[in-house]
Amino acid sequence: MKKLIYLIMIITLYHLIPTNPCYSQDTLWTRTYGGPNWDDPSDILIIDDGGYMIAGDNDVYDGYIVRTDSLGNNIWTSTFGGNGFQALTGICRHDNDFFLSGGSGVDFFSPTDGWLVCISNNGDSLWSKTYGGEDDDGFTSMAATGDGGYILAGFTHSYGQGDDDWYLVKTDSLGDTIWTRTYGSPHFDACYALQETSDGGYIMGGMCANGAYIVKTDAQGELTWDDRDDGLTYTMYKEVKQTDDGGYIAVGIAHADGGEQL
Repeated sequence: MKKLIYLIMIITLYHLIPTNPCYSQDTLWTRTYGGPNWDDPSDILIIDDGGYMIAGDNDVYDGYIVRTDSLGNNIWTSTFGGNGFQALTGICRHDNDFFLSGGSGVDFFSPTDGWLVCISNNGDSLWSKTYGGEDDDGFTSMAATGDGGYILAGFTHSYGQGDDDWYLVKTDSLGDTIWTRTYGSPHFDACYALQETSDGGYIMGGMCANGAYIVKTDAQGELTWDDRDDGLTYTMYKEVKQTDDGGYIAVGIAHADGGEQL
């Protein structure tokens, strides 16, 4: 099956419907990227020149990057990895370089580690670091922090209370670990979203033992508060953001008796 990276650009036409609060959106263009088999995008970053950078993995399980101009035309592509499994799930920019997070395993029979890759504006690898223990670990989201370092969130089977727990790693500007934290239950837990907050702490969203879960920490990753939604059979948060009034908004998936809902 061919699964291409698919980019859709939309525009909101405010000037065409000034009296209607439900603004329409028109597609300007679409683009596809990839090879003859599947390619799986995970994150996209808007660049200062109006272009885009897309991070994911390709059909030979390498980390895969596509850099485009403002119209989605391919400028360059790069792959990162080698033998085994590599996937990129998050992307951010700091100064003139780009930083990519994900997971990496030396072969298909070995555990994966959390993975951080620094690349240049031309897609050349500058350095990479791995994080984790003897079992499977990986990152699903990342962000540049106000002190010039990086915060990486994902899952760990090496540390924590039992099954996969949330895994938070703080690094300096060179990717060296400053501290790590785990959160969760003895059951399966997964973190999918991360943002640095205005107080220097972090807000994260995901799931904990089949329930949607939000964690708020201070700047050192120590738990400030958490909240778990046990109202439905199976729920998770896929994105969480701080709002201008200091609150938070989260979006996710709920599996109830009627099926999957947003």
